[in-house]
This record gives sequence, structure tokens and C-alpha cells, in this order.
Amino acid sequence: RGESEIYGLNESAPYPVAGGQSGKTYLSDVLTVAAGSYHSVALATENGCRYVLSWGLNTSGQLGVGTTTSSQAPVYTLDAAGTGKLEAVDIYAGGSSSGALVAAGALADAGAMTNLLYLWGENGSYQLGDGTNTDRTLPEWSAGWGHIHFAPVQVIETEESNG
Repeated sequence: RGESEIYGLNESAPYPVAGGQSGKTYLSDVLTVAAGSYHSVALATENGCRYVLSWGLNTSGQLGVGTTTSSQAPVYTLDAAGTGKLEAVDIYAGGSSSGALVAAGALADAGAMTNLLYLWGENGSYQLGDGTNTDRTLPEWSAGWGHIHFAPVQVIETEESNG
């Protein structure tokens, strides 16, 4: 069918994740998924764009929807202004924080950078790297990251000799 669907696991069998993109019964056209402690993040295509969707516990803002309201079904993660869907090239989730690589080409002040790292969610141990320990409910790029270039990383396994 050309579509990929995400399945959760209950006590007896996998089941499709309900909700997702506009007009869809189940989350589909998924490129990648990341899981935090009690939330999940997916990168899915819709009308030629790659959008971030998230669901689960949201006590620290890790869903990136501008609130701390949890969601049982996927919701669109908002952009930094909180006014539109977050477009990204890759995603991250861990603990109670989330992140996305956002193509810098769409941002006027990005200069020659390839991708910008946006982070949101729990920040009590300064893990978002913005110089504060304030949780973020919306994706945020911090000037504290400077002009660092980020790109998706592909892990290549190599065979090493033990001699």
C-alpha cells in the first residue's frame, strides 16, 4: 500500500496506533519513531512534508504542544511560535524530553547552517542546553547552541579485529 503504520503492544497482541494525521484513522506514513520514558514521537509524511507527532505522558511538555496535557493519541507537535505544525528531518525522544532536527533553509536567520536542533520537555538538569533549568512546552532553538551544524547520523557497523 505504500503506507507504514505504527503498532503499540498491549497484553496480548500489537494494535495500530489510533489517530494521527488529518483525516487518518491510524498513524501512517511513518518514517521513524522514538520513545521516551512514557511518551513517543513519530516523524510522518503528509502532503510532501515531514511533520512531528507525539503522544503519551506530557507532565514536562515533552509532547511540544504548548501545554502539559497528556494525549492518548498522536497530536501534532507545534513549531516554536506555537502556531503551526513542526516540520523536521529527524526526531529524538528520551526520558521526558524530545527533540527534532529542523532544516535551517526555511529559517531566515539560520545563515549557512544545515539543520538546527530544537529541544523541548523536561529541563530540570539543564538537558535542553539552553542555559536554564526551565521545562519547555514548545520546541526551542537556543542561541546557546551557537552555529553548530547538526545532521542525521547513520550508524555503520564495522568488523574490528581482536588481534
